[in-house]
Amino acid sequence: MIVTLSGLPGAGTTTISKLLQDKTGFKFISAGEIFRQEAKNRNLSLEQFSKMSESDPSIDTGLDMKMIGIIRENQGNLILEGRLAAYNCIHAVNGFSSKNKALKVLLTAAPEVRAKRIAQRDAEESLDITVAKMFRREASERKRYSSFYDIDIENTAIYDIIIPTDAKAPKEIAEIICSLTDLRSKS
Repeated sequence: MIVTLSGLPGAGTTTISKLLQDKTGFKFISAGEIFRQEAKNRNLSLEQFSKMSESDPSIDTGLDMKMIGIIRENQGNLILEGRLAAYNCIHAVNGFSSKNKALKVLLTAAPEVRAKRIAQRDAEESLDITVAKMFRREASERKRYSSFYDIDIENTAIYDIIIPTDAKAPKEIAEIICSLTDLRSKS
């Protein structure tokens, strides 16, 4: 079983992915963490690296090929978190056996909720700075995915389920996802 979690920054994808990992024992791979690590390796901020990615498709395609390779190597029992995780999963399992079932989940939250979460996580100086960075990042990703892959990131048709995270606790969301699959809680 492969579970993909996608969502805009601050929607809760990483938090819920880690909870699912604890419940299932599945391997957890975060495209965002891989991207952040690459930015750090180049001594760039996330914002600088995102801007560089707009003119260098090899950054995103390299990340996507890495994610697809991980899916193919593991052949299931994965939790993949990232904006294009569902697309990577579809691409990777094409032609593979039916044992590679996937649940593609999109997590959503209102911009103000997401900004507060990001500000708290990143200890930003102000909510205004966080909002501005968040919207620049989202615009950069929208532009790159459209330009490089012809993907409209706002089209939600690819997902099996969309879960708003504004008013639900992360544990509740993890339980919802587990209830939709043959995943069972270890606790």
